[in-house]
Amino acid sequence: MSRPMVFVDLDDTLFQTLRKCPPDTPPEQLTLAARASNGAHSMMTQRQAALVDWLLATAEPIPVTARSTEAYARVAIPFASWAILANGAVILTPDGERDAQWAQVMACDLGGFEETLETLLEHGRAAALEAGLDVRAWIVAEAELSTYTVFKQNDGDGERLAEIADALVSGFDLAGWTVHHNGNNLGFLPPALSKRRAVEHLLGRLRADAPDRPAIGLGDSLTDLPFLLACDVWGAPSGSQLAGALTGVPIDGMT
Repeated sequence: MSRPMVFVDLDDTLFQTLRKCPPDTPPEQLTLAARASNGAHSMMTQRQAALVDWLLATAEPIPVTARSTEAYARVAIPFASWAILANGAVILTPDGERDAQWAQVMACDLGGFEETLETLLEHGRAAALEAGLDVRAWIVAEAELSTYTVFKQNDGDGERLAEIADALVSGFDLAGWTVHHNGNNLGFLPPALSKRRAVEHLLGRLRADAPDRPAIGLGDSLTDLPFLLACDVWGAPSGSQLAGALTGVPIDGMT
């Protein structure tokens, strides 16, 4: 019997930054999961490491992440299958190469949004300056293709990024766009870009020869929900944004 496919988000699902790890966890009980260019590396707790080991041994885990190709290369977990990166803009083959078929689709569908992404970046920076927010912001580019605009707060936990989101949502017609705010991450994704679209595309290809392979989805964010619902079964960490929204229980870090 074929192993189940597990389409799994990475950050805040399988691992998190050290700041988000359970307090007072001894360093020897944490495993490096991904290196960060700014030194804020991501770690796995012992339970998370055990979950990852189980997935690698018994299933075909397929990362589905907002991480760019460059950021994904810093993940230490030895994934060996496909990967969906940059919120669905890139699909990597098991050999680590960009899938040419999907790259052609994205080049065609995202090309018309570059000007709007630049405008959102400019106006978002202006809104942050007016609000006295210290942010870093950029357009995530893959192979010179602009994919989405992202903002992060330099002097806080990201809560005040909502002020930038409110300013841009009220100032622009973003019908069909995804505005993603979870922790210290605010992203503006064009209508052509979504994790779900990439998951459905890859599912169709992988099930062409094995239509009964089960698909499991794991993710932490409200914006993960669409791709999770493309799977047969799905779940979320108990301390996640998604779990908090569905249960009404306040989020209190990762569990």
